[in-house]
Amino acid sequence: DVNGRPIDIRDVNLLSFPVENDASIANLQTPHSGRKFRPTHPSCHVPSGKPSRFRSRLRAHWRQKRDEKKMRNGRSRKNNRRFTEGWYYRLTLPPPVNESFVFIFSIEDAGRWVREDSIQCDKSAISAESDGYVKATNRIQKLVRLLRPKYVKSPLTLACMQLLGSQDTYLVQSDEDDTKFWGWKFSQGYGCTFEWKNDSKANIVDGGHITKEDFKMIAAMTPEEWSERVQSGFQILPFHLQGRLNGHDGTLGGVKADQGISGTAEFDLVIKPVAGWGNYPPLYSTGGAPLEQRSKGRKDYRQYSTAGWLAYFPVFEPHWQITMAHARASGFVNWNGTLYEFDDAPFYGEKNWGGAFPTKWFWTQCNSFENYPDLAFTSGGGIRELPFSFLPGKRTETLGLIGIHYNGTFYEIVPWTGEMEWKVTPWGRWELSGRGTDKNGKKQFEAE
Repeated sequence: DVNGRPIDIRDVNLLSFPVENDASIANLQTPHSGRKFRPTHPSCHVPSGKPSRFRSRLRAHWRQKRDEKKMRNGRSRKNNRRFTEGWYYRLTLPPPVNESFVFIFSIEDAGRWVREDSIQCDKSAISAESDGYVKATNRIQKLVRLLRPKYVKSPLTLACMQLLGSQDTYLVQSDEDDTKFWGWKFSQGYGCTFEWKNDSKANIVDGGHITKEDFKMIAAMTPEEWSERVQSGFQILPFHLQGRLNGHDGTLGGVKADQGISGTAEFDLVIKPVAGWGNYPPLYSTGGAPLEQRSKGRKDYRQYSTAGWLAYFPVFEPHWQITMAHARASGFVNWNGTLYEFDDAPFYGEKNWGGAFPTKWFWTQCNSFENYPDLAFTSGGGIRELPFSFLPGKRTETLGLIGIHYNGTFYEIVPWTGEMEWKVTPWGRWELSGRGTDKNGKKQFEAE
């Protein structure tokens, strides 16, 4: 934008890339990479065009208050149901470290207002001469409030960052103010600033100090500006993950503030996507030699929705999208004072969204096979509720899928092109097998 900060774009071919001469990774952006929740961050209310900074703030403030008033009065149906959106990333550090780190970010019930469950009449505020008058007044007030119910902000609204680290340790930080959480509509970009730095040097732009209102309008920043200004929070861009956690040990308490023993973490990762959810430029030639430059311009690198075309509609929730079945990450993780530095470590990413959850489910993924750096395996399944399950008949269905990325080719086994079987025990052996065909129905393959 005009301030030099990253912005969302619809055309992924205009993205800048972390690796020179590797523009082919633009084609690896999957469907549903953009946000699904309805953001309440002030920057999301700024109209198109280039108005002055004062006009932008004024219009954003007015639009936000207008939407909140509609929700409070029950006149808006956009955010009247439970909704969550979450992103999951896993970093695998090879020997001799042999550690894995998991990064989970989520937004719960953003902008949701709910009707007050109980209606109480404050008798102290009523000047009454008799008990009968009080009872009559109570009835009238109850009738008025039934006709014009009062709405309050959802008590379940929460922006959250959860990290899993070495030896099964778990750190968490959250905030109930959903207006701090921003998200891009078309590409993978979102973040939340829990706390800004108080350093005066970090709050000066063009010779003038940034005000509190200016801070509220800031969404995506350059990695350098984010490191300079943010005390705690996270920022996720298509090829860069940053975060600072100043929270607590979640294994000893809840996810909200001051519910456990304090803990800290910091991470900064540069991501190089290898495979999304479809065919991809292979890392290696057929002879096993690394490719100097990954091929580009092919039209068969189309990426697909993990759950099929129905993922565009609010059915079969929660929806599931693999955004990076395989990737490489370089950077560092500081976990409670212990520093881990790495280069080209296996990395994986996915997301979920919706207002429901399966009654039973399983999931497994691996992209760190020894001697097979260009191989990624993903599988999942469960029991989900069918649409119109309140009607007589079948209420649930059981299904699963297998996805394998190898040497530039994507092999997918799903119910609509094949069949899959599994035998999963909670803490024992998992056996998965299936057979299917490619998108054109020309090639058949099996996996076990």
